Amino acid sequence: MADTDIGLPNQLRLIRPAIFAYFQAVGEKGEKAKEFQEVLKIVEEQGLGDQKFFASDNTIGSVDIAFGMLAYWLECIEKVVGVKILEASNLPRSHACAQNFKQVPVVNDNLHDGGKLLAHYKHSKEKLILAEIVFFHTDY
Repeated sequence: MADTDIGLPNQLRLIRPAIFAYFQAVGEKGEKAKEFQEVLKIVEEQGLGDQKFFASDNTIGSVDIAFGMLAYWLECIEKVVGVKILEASNLPRSHACAQNFKQVPVVNDNLHDGGKLLAHYKHSKEKLILAEIVFFHTDY
């Protein structure tokens, strides 16, 4: 079994630490973004393949819901961090899957306005930056 052939549930477990590292990065945003993209590339290649959704070409399943919500959060996080992750140019199938997911009527009808989520992530990022300044740039 190849190192990247780790099965979809394990691939999805890789996303959480990668997204937190990307969000928390202050001076190394580009490096953390690249690492996160590599994790998503593995998920794209081994989990999504050539299908429209993870479950099938016509139906969303639980993995689609998890990935779709990640993509929804990621739009706000990308705005806060200032580095795009899920672009059609570097992750074409994942990007298309996320866009297709948001167009499913039951999903589209129930997505909330991202304004509150964006405000939450901006506030969280400000606190992280402040904590880094206090922790790493204070003489004790």
